[in-house]
Amino acid sequence: MTLEDAIAKLKAQRDEVDRLLDDARFSTTFKFWQRHTRVVLAQIFQPDSSHHAEFAAISYRNSFAFSDEGDGPSAERYRDGLLSAKALLASIIRELEEFGLPHAPAMQTDALVDAEAQLAHICRSFAAFAKRLQKRRGDRAALMVEDEHDVQYLMHAILGLYFEDIRPEEPTPTVAGGSAKIDFLLKAEGIAFELKMTRPDLKDNKTGGEALIDIGRYPKHPDVRSLVYFVHDPEGYITNPKGLIADIERDYGALRAKVIIVGPFS
Repeated sequence: MTLEDAIAKLKAQRDEVDRLLDDARFSTTFKFWQRHTRVVLAQIFQPDSSHHAEFAAISYRNSFAFSDEGDGPSAERYRDGLLSAKALLASIIRELEEFGLPHAPAMQTDALVDAEAQLAHICRSFAAFAKRLQKRRGDRAALMVEDEHDVQYLMHAILGLYFEDIRPEEPTPTVAGGSAKIDFLLKAEGIAFELKMTRPDLKDNKTGGEALIDIGRYPKHPDVRSLVYFVHDPEGYITNPKGLIADIERDYGALRAKVIIVGPFS
């Protein structure tokens, strides 16, 4: 289901409430609307999501006995329930418009786990790889890794040994009026791969802040299920790598993030 389809279906269920308010209470139309809304939510969100629970918790009847006739407390409870459902659906629509469709839970498939493990191995081996490039025979100039662009250039070549569909500088969906680019998208695996190289003005706090800003964009990308965030720190500017990893590495809804920091003492 596309984002547009999901929003259209939810809007139809929301708009149906206005007709139900003028209809007989607990009519066949109401029962169909209630059931179909549950089906729509099940198509869009995972069964254990809060959206299902919130909709199911809406009450349309009083918990104590009142006649269902006329405009008494039972009618008010029914009306309040419908208005609560309408408000909830409006809130969910706004959530989708702002953040996009949720992903299926990050699949713990062998393929995804293997790809993440392969990336982790590449990241942890990168410093040794870069060091070997400095030693060349004869009087040939050393190949130095001096900045983040060098890291990206070399990493692109290495990734080609292990992955087939590598998309550099993949655009992210617009968030708050701006967009950015993923360093590398491994499309078949559903992994966003971001790289940072520290420098005197890019240490713990700034690195973590940049990472969190980046992470906020990924849940809207339809091909991203997992994020691997690699920080190359050859000079040891990250003074608290464990703390930085703890701040960033977690599940962000359906997106999970893994952080790998490689420094001189890793």
